[in-house]
Order: sequence, then structure tokens, then C-alpha cells
Amino acid sequence: MMEEQHDGPTTSAQTAQIRGNRRLRAKSLFQQAPPNIEGEEVLRDVLTIHDRIVQVSFDDVVTTLKTYYSRKEDVLRRCGYCNKDATKTMPDQKALVFAAWSLLTSFNILLNAYPRTPFTGRLEDLLDDNLKAAEDMGLHVKAAVCD
Repeated sequence: MMEEQHDGPTTSAQTAQIRGNRRLRAKSLFQQAPPNIEGEEVLRDVLTIHDRIVQVSFDDVVTTLKTYYSRKEDVLRRCGYCNKDATKTMPDQKALVFAAWSLLTSFNILLNAYPRTPFTGRLEDLLDDNLKAAEDMGLHVKAAVCD
């Protein structure tokens, strides 16, 4: 995509318009682009180098403890097994959320969310997977922070 070209200094109104145009382009691309390699290439084209310098943060969030049944997929959502035999379920009380936040601009993106159960997996493995996913998207990860 073509970046706006300006000769000389800009006014605050012009700067706000440039930022607004960039946000609109990014928003429309996220709505249109399917989640595949082509979408990742489009993301790289939209983000400036300053947008790509990010920290990955992760934290537990409390859920509403509500479950729902998906007829389309024939599965119960927002709950997990609470025993090794996989015979008893309970609503997920927490979710582990990974996000990437730009250090220099207001850009942020949700990377992943996992229900917290005794069988979620090792935190180190989940962190490695999300760091790799961020780097695969063209983001430059400078820090990993647990909130």
C-alpha cells in the first residue's frame, strides 16, 4: 500500500488524518483477510516498523462461568474436564490470554487464549508457541511480560 507523502511539516489535523487512515486500512484488512499466510503478509504491509516492535504479555482472566452448546460442532464450549478419565466437566474459571502490545504505538493484537484447567499444558510451552507465532507474523518481540 502506498504511504501518504507530504512536503514539509504537517499540522496536527493532517497527522490525525494520516493516523486515522492507517487505522481504517488496518481495521478493514483484519475484517477481510482470512487467517492464513496471505493474511500475515498483508499484516506486515500495513504495520509500520514502529508498530512491529512489541512485547508479549500474558495473564489469567476470570471468566463468567457460563457454558454453551454448539449444535454446529456438537460440542460444549467454555468448560473442560476436571479429571484424568475425562468423564466429569466443569466450567472454565479462568483463561490464559496472550497478547502483543507495540512498545512505540497504540497497536495491539490478541495472539491466543487458553482455558485454565489442570490439563492446559506447561506455561513454558504455551509461551514459546506464542512467541513463535508473533515472530511468524513479522513482529519483533523485545520482551515477554506476565501481568
